[in-house]
Amino acid sequence: MYIFSSTIFMPLMYHIKNTMSRKFFYFFNISLNLLVLLTFYVFYFLYKIKILI
Repeated sequence: MYIFSSTIFMPLMYHIKNTMSRKFFYFFNISLNLLVLLTFYVFYFLYKIKILI
């Protein structure tokens, strides 16, 4: 799932990199990756709880 979302974001990222400054691009990239990981972790956590209940 994470790899799949990353491949979708790749062309978008390349376009954003061309339009934005480099420092902001790195910040945006890191924040987006953290957001994806966080949502993935939350879904995994909910999945675990569902199994336990």
